[in-house]
Amino acid sequence: MKLYKVSTRIIQMAVWGILFSSIYSCTSEDPDAATADMISPTTNYTLNGKVVSAINEQSGIPNILVEISIEKNNPVVDTLYTDTNGKFQWTGAITTFGDNAKLHIAATDATGKYKKNRMIIEFNKNDISQKNDTWFLGEAEKSLTIKLEEN
Repeated sequence: MKLYKVSTRIIQMAVWGILFSSIYSCTSEDPDAATADMISPTTNYTLNGKVVSAINEQSGIPNILVEISIEKNNPVVDTLYTDTNGKFQWTGAITTFGDNAKLHIAATDATGKYKKNRMIIEFNKNDISQKNDTWFLGEAEKSLTIKLEEN
């Protein structure tokens, strides 16, 4: 009985090995890109932003934590900080399956001087510059200003 279990396990491992090697052999130079292409089409989205004080909208606030969540199909959160002028830029590839893309933005001041601000930025299909590739649907870009109120 023990020999049967061992031989069954060896056969299972061999089958899994064959499956993984066949998937890997189908990829091109960049295995990650090929795997992503097999999953679904993507669009590159770019946000150009500035975080300012609600009182003085001309001057940017440096070192504000900006969190970007992708609502649909990808719960990954990207985090970045504003530069010395209060500006930030984010670019990411998002899979939307032809729907609109909603990005949840949260700006937080670690010093506690300003209140946290949350907003939603929506890209619709008309914002996308069309490409002819089946898996890369195009690019879209928006600019935004986030106003923080003092505590």
